[in-house]
Amino acid sequence: MNPVEYYVYQFPQLTIIPEEGISKTDKYKNIALRGIFPDDLSFPMQLSGQEEQIVVETPIGPIETLYLPIREVFERFAICLANRCEPTVIPKTTGAMYISGLNCWRKIYDHQKEFLKTHSEEEWDEEFGRFTADKSNYKGIVLLISKGNYSNCDNEFIGFEKDEWLDISKKIRIYHEITHAICRQLYPDHVNAIRDEVIADSIGVYYALNKFDSLLIKKFLGTEGEQYREGGRLQNYSSDVDSDMNYVNELLNKLDDYFSKCDNLKPFDVLLDIENKYIR
Repeated sequence: MNPVEYYVYQFPQLTIIPEEGISKTDKYKNIALRGIFPDDLSFPMQLSGQEEQIVVETPIGPIETLYLPIREVFERFAICLANRCEPTVIPKTTGAMYISGLNCWRKIYDHQKEFLKTHSEEEWDEEFGRFTADKSNYKGIVLLISKGNYSNCDNEFIGFEKDEWLDISKKIRIYHEITHAICRQLYPDHVNAIRDEVIADSIGVYYALNKFDSLLIKKFLGTEGEQYREGGRLQNYSSDVDSDMNYVNELLNKLDDYFSKCDNLKPFDVLLDIENKYIR
């Protein structure tokens, strides 16, 4: 089973071709909400054969990421899983996505299979209620990673050779999205979309380059000049980029000071330290 087949097996709504209003139909609800799966679980798009499942050890245990090098496949996954198969535009500056709260019926069915080895069918209804009362037993998360220039910034703008920048971009994306997953579980009260992005970029850059680079993060977000640069990623999270760019730069100044005193910590150790000190 290749990585895409594995994810389609876990989340069969990936077999649905997106169309407006599909999430209100029995076709979608049967799969995503009721656990009634189609016989055909083939993914309806051509793949590259370079799709990759990457597992990273973290403070909350191993986390899987799915690398999808074809942009159209990445967008299809994002639409089907994050937008309930309803068509939407995925910004070109979005090269990775953390999706949580997905129903993973396979987890329920796997538990049912084990339960019925030692219990009767009549006992399953009660066990089903007990098992699903804890959402962590059946809710799933998906971390999608695409190929391409991070934050839609080309290598010349950033200052790297083309292939080198693609490799760095992949590393930043993986650690950026895993940072979101860690923070949502360990620090659910530390929620601020712009701060979340700055912190996640910081950990991604620190991992990929083995150093912190605030100017690089400003280029990702479009705050590297005196005025906001249209096309930066900040506009994905802000309704007032001119005001919020000041907040971004103030936060990066604090992180510059933090990293100047950082003594060779591993990326996720840095993350825990930042969050425990709650730099904001």
